[in-house]
Amino acid sequence: MTGVYQFGGSVITPTLLENNYEDDTPLLNGNKTEFTDEQKKVMRLFIIGLVINALWLYIILKYKHSTDEIIKKWVMISEFFLVLSIVFLVIVVIVIIVVILVVI
Repeated sequence: MTGVYQFGGSVITPTLLENNYEDDTPLLNGNKTEFTDEQKKVMRLFIIGLVINALWLYIILKYKHSTDEIIKKWVMISEFFLVLSIVFLVIVVIVIIVVILVVI
């Protein structure tokens, strides 16, 4: 066999094919990808962030039409931090997508 074959971003030469070479990328041999502890921590923090945002939004919507001035101030402050946290979570999602695209 002559030539070089391209599969999923990895170059497999005829010699490697003849030696029953198996590429170690999950796309070719079907291995399940295991998450590292650091990745699991990031996913947990992301889910916790989503839950906190949901609770925050519930509190804001519940007290938004309150007549008390102190509650109105806290609702305005909460809305500001809710927007900041949503922006942060969107940035995290974009970073995760970019990392996934770079790895694959």
